[in-house]
Amino acid sequence: MQKSKKLKLFYYTMRIAMFLLLTVSILGIFIDTNDVDTSRNIFIATQLIILIFLSFGPSFLEKRFKLDIPDYMKSSFLVFIIAALLMGEVADFFVTVSWWDDMLHISSSFLVAIVGFSIINSASRNPNKQLVLKPFVIALFVFCFSMTVEALWELFEFTLDNLSTSSNMLRTVNSVTLEPFHGLVAVRDTMYDLILNAITSLIISIIGYFEAKKDFSRFSKWLISPSKKTEK
Repeated sequence: MQKSKKLKLFYYTMRIAMFLLLTVSILGIFIDTNDVDTSRNIFIATQLIILIFLSFGPSFLEKRFKLDIPDYMKSSFLVFIIAALLMGEVADFFVTVSWWDDMLHISSSFLVAIVGFSIINSASRNPNKQLVLKPFVIALFVFCFSMTVEALWELFEFTLDNLSTSSNMLRTVNSVTLEPFHGLVAVRDTMYDLILNAITSLIISIIGYFEAKKDFSRFSKWLISPSKKTEK
C-alpha cells in the first residue's frame, strides 16, 4: 500500500527535524566541556538515531514481508515513537508528566492488539476468504498475544536496567532523588504496567470479538494484510 501524500510529508518533515536535532546534538558533544552536558548530548543523539531508524520500519516490513500496512497504523506508529523517544526520553515527559507512561502503555496495547488481530485474521482464512475460527478464539489469541508482548517488554526493561547502572526503565529508583525503592514499591511500576496492559487488551479483545462476527468491518482500515500483489 502506497503512503498518502500527507503521510509522506509527515514522515519527511519528521526526519528532517530529527536530522537537524541530531546534528546539533553531535556538535554539542564536541563543543560542550561540561561532562553532564556531553552525556546528555550523547543520550539525545542516541535516541534520535533510534527514532530515525524506526521511522523506516513500516516501509521495510512492507517490502520485506510483502505486506499492506494501512496509513492509520503507519501514522499511529510514528506518533507513538515520537511520544516515547523524543518527548518521553529526551524531553523528560516520563518524569515531568505523571500520566505520560500510562498513556503510552495504553497506546502500545492498542497497536499490539491490532497486530494480533492482523496475524490471526490472515492465518485463519481459507482460500474462500471466510473466517474459520470462532470469534472467541480470535479474541483470546489477541489478548494472550498482547500480554506476551508486554511481558517480553518488561523482560527487556529488566535486562537493560541490569546492564546499565544509569538505566531506570523499571522505575525501581526515584527519578528525582535517585533513592532506590524497597518492597512492593520497587515492583509497583512493573505490575501497574502489566495491569494497565491487561485491561486495555481485554477491552480491545472484547471489541474484536464482536468485530470478528462482522468480518472486521470496522477494523479493516487498521488491519495489516498480505500485499494484494502476492495474492495473484
